Amino acid sequence: MCAGLGIERDGIADYSRYLVDGIRSSGVLAGIVPLGHYIGSRRYYAEAALKAAGADICHVQFNYLYFNGELPYKNRFLYFAGRVGIPLVMTAHEVRIGLRPLAAGFSSNASGVIYNAFLPLFNMWSISFHARMYARAGRIIVHTADHAKAIRALTKETDKVVLMPHGIPDIGEGDRGVSRPEAKKRIGLDGKMVLTVPGFINKRKGYEKVLDILALLPEDVVLMIAGGRMTENAADIEYYEAVRKMISAKGLQKRVRITGYLGEKDIPDVMAATDILLAPFVSTAASGAISLSIGYHKPIIASDIPVHKEINGRIPCLELFKSDDPKDLLQKIRALLDDRGRLNALSAGAAAYSRKYSYKSMAASTINLYEDLLAGRKRDAKERKA
Repeated sequence: MCAGLGIERDGIADYSRYLVDGIRSSGVLAGIVPLGHYIGSRRYYAEAALKAAGADICHVQFNYLYFNGELPYKNRFLYFAGRVGIPLVMTAHEVRIGLRPLAAGFSSNASGVIYNAFLPLFNMWSISFHARMYARAGRIIVHTADHAKAIRALTKETDKVVLMPHGIPDIGEGDRGVSRPEAKKRIGLDGKMVLTVPGFINKRKGYEKVLDILALLPEDVVLMIAGGRMTENAADIEYYEAVRKMISAKGLQKRVRITGYLGEKDIPDVMAATDILLAPFVSTAASGAISLSIGYHKPIIASDIPVHKEINGRIPCLELFKSDDPKDLLQKIRALLDDRGRLNALSAGAAAYSRKYSYKSMAASTINLYEDLLAGRKRDAKERKA
């Protein structure tokens, strides 16, 4: 398993740890080749490939930052994959085919001008790069239908793209923290109704939708933004400051709590203190934050983006609102605040989803995929000899 393991502020590292534990519990020997963030050295990836090549399968938990970014001339995945020499499985956590105009994040104004001027060329290069990258993998695991569709459009072997729901962590009763009243006291929100948006602070989370309607909710309702910046890059810092300014401009300083980065030990109290979890997300990527929230069996109000509709299509466990309609979000929050039966039903749905789509279940499906890939390789080898 090639993945970012043991790295703070990295949801895929947490995912990888859960999955490796599940695979090992099934009796499969799983070795780990750790990957870091934004490392450009070819030697680093040659050494990682050499370590991986001693196994029967190399499974890469792919995110662009593990291979030095999404720009094709910087990314080292093809260099790495060309040196592994054994069947390769990829879990595509991010799919960014093609590039878009950017106004910020450059080292200089000249760099920004050059990037945007050559964008059509870079875009074609990105599409070609992704097609070659996906061709290297014998199987590609994705967590959303949108990602499956995007990758299948770039490969002739569409059957090798496998949609596998994002795993849900098994959180035992002893790991769920203290009672709700006690948790609220611990974090200074005693007597409040707590709405929580979980995860790293970035543009995908859609905080604006909640901040626009928070003042229209009862005064004892507060918003907890349960996370901090994922990175210290310019884009993350700029957006974080924009959120803080929005809170101030709307006069919501006393009704919004930003926790900052949460370590593993901090999460149980935050989840225990939460009455309703909000996922007003705008991204189509699967979210470790929402998977963790389902694992805690929280009642969740989520935007009706495709990935959330997929989750609800398997087992209804989310209250969906129209993502382009803040008034619908307001209505859904008001209704749930006064409906204990519906809150309990959503929690029960989350518990059912947790049981069916646990990391243990995902590990079993992943092992079956390994066996299928290896069996196919053996059949192909026999046919070539014949």
